[in-house]
Amino acid sequence: MADTEPKLSKNEMKRRQKLEQKANEKAAKDAIKAAEDALKGPKAKKEEEILDPGKYHEHRCKTVLGYKEAGEVPYPHKFHVTSSLSLFIEKYQVLEDGQHSEEVVSVAGRVHSIRESGAKLR
Repeated sequence: MADTEPKLSKNEMKRRQKLEQKANEKAAKDAIKAAEDALKGPKAKKEEEILDPGKYHEHRCKTVLGYKEAGEVPYPHKFHVTSSLSLFIEKYQVLEDGQHSEEVVSVAGRVHSIRESGAKLR
């Protein structure tokens, strides 16, 4: 009788059944997702090119000289702003995805950081 399992309570049996059911559902869900990913093909990752600091500096110098030769100011001291960010959001939040407005608006601000936290959150 040493080989037999100890008798489980009814609550323990229900708990184990639920865990097993969740594991089966997760396995089925993972299999469906793997099949969808296989149909879509490999996901293209955004990889940044590693630049030699000397080449980067040379490229930036050429770009700035190109702007200066074209008569443009590469690093303007002031920006002409026609709307604040809060007014911009308030005015254009009614536009649906893909809709465009013919009005030209200038908004200025700073990018503090760019973070990739997931596929849907940037």
